[in-house]
Amino acid sequence: ELIERDGGTAAFYQCDVTSGAAVDGAVQHAVSRFGRLDMIVNNAGVYSGGQFHELTEADLDACLDVIVRGTWFGCQSAIRQFLAQGAGGRILNMVSTAGLRGHPYQAAYSLAKGAQASLTRALAVEYATAGIRVNGICPTYMRTAMSRAGVESDDFDSVIKSRIPVGRWGEIGDVAAAALFLFADAAVFVPGFGGPGAGGETAGAAVSER
Repeated sequence: ELIERDGGTAAFYQCDVTSGAAVDGAVQHAVSRFGRLDMIVNNAGVYSGGQFHELTEADLDACLDVIVRGTWFGCQSAIRQFLAQGAGGRILNMVSTAGLRGHPYQAAYSLAKGAQASLTRALAVEYATAGIRVNGICPTYMRTAMSRAGVESDDFDSVIKSRIPVGRWGEIGDVAAAALFLFADAAVFVPGFGGPGAGGETAGAAVSER
């Protein structure tokens, strides 16, 4: 509704990203609806948090299935379509700073995000000469429905703001702006990039004013 309200055209397709066949179906639905596939965003995610020794096999499986398998299938299906079309394409994987550095109480999530980041780099190198640009965005702590409990906790909110050099939570618009750049022709020489959306978190520790 939001897309169409802004003058765009959208189509909905229900998909289980942990199934390669289901992801293939989503890509083919897009191709049949719009005539071709130009870009894909692998954004499905799940979070399992807690101390490592208390995390369960189900916690691990959830992160690996949705984040790793989901991204694998999304990239694979899109690349097959891009190669069939013969005109390149663009892939954007929504990773996380947890895939670049250690975050406490996020072992299962960090493991999956690290794998997702590595896959992004590998595909960026493998398919660059085919005109397929593979990029990743690594958002810091974001103000979303998934993080609502933390945002609404004064103690946790202050901790997060102290860790991020820009001094605030990330907003959806911050990531959207980075995505638009990476999809644009101006970013043709930027494959595999993982920095946008981090708020400076991966550059170093935040410091207070002296």
